[in-house]
Amino acid sequence: MSFRPRINKFVYDFINYHKKSNVVGIISDTHYPFSKKGHLNWIYEIFNQFQVNRIIHIGDLVDGSAWNMHEDTRDADMVSGGKEAELAQKDIDKLFKLFPQGDLMMGNHDQLISRRMLKHSIPKKFYKTFAEAWNFPKGWSTHDYLEIDNVLYLHGTGKSGHNAAVAFMQDYRQSVVIGHTHSSGGVNYRASYKELCFALNVGCLISVQNLAFQYGKNFSKKPTLGCGIVVDGKHGFFIPMDLGKKITYSK
Repeated sequence: MSFRPRINKFVYDFINYHKKSNVVGIISDTHYPFSKKGHLNWIYEIFNQFQVNRIIHIGDLVDGSAWNMHEDTRDADMVSGGKEAELAQKDIDKLFKLFPQGDLMMGNHDQLISRRMLKHSIPKKFYKTFAEAWNFPKGWSTHDYLEIDNVLYLHGTGKSGHNAAVAFMQDYRQSVVIGHTHSSGGVNYRASYKELCFALNVGCLISVQNLAFQYGKNFSKKPTLGCGIVVDGKHGFFIPMDLGKKITYSK
């Protein structure tokens, strides 16, 4: 494996030291079909460097702008619901082809359809599960949360801001990994006399050029793109995606 400048020498040496470790790679909010171009190739490269042996998508696999619960925020020039679903499925298929096995933590955007069904009292016998609707392969499954090596993985719905991951860590009193907030990415550690815990926020992988995210055009905080790595449940890393230039929105 050749050394690449995106990962510093300390991390590179750390990877080689932990070759036989349990390494979880975390994909952040993709919001298909409105994701950052080239993100899958970038993730594949990072996960190969870290020798990841388990894949977690932290939630908001799809955006669902066409069927969200806030119709007044939808831009009139956006694609139709049918077209959005078609484009999202193509992106999801690419993800599954690259990573045949993995686990999805259900995000708030992933639950938009079921929330609409619940709102209108439609019996469950009349609609598909999320996995059925998006043609999940046998190697993938959906969860509200997962615990792996004493680390809790969940989307992060219910909290926001820079310290959202820390707040979950304090609530659950264990290491946690979240996405959801978009504008933050990084890891914080907290220690007591008995244990050391971390709170990892893995950012997102959206493209702000899409009309779906024009609501944030005037926000001072911009999306932080990246992915996460957890080694043996003890070490958390946030790997930022180098965008190469200043974030700009569509005019």
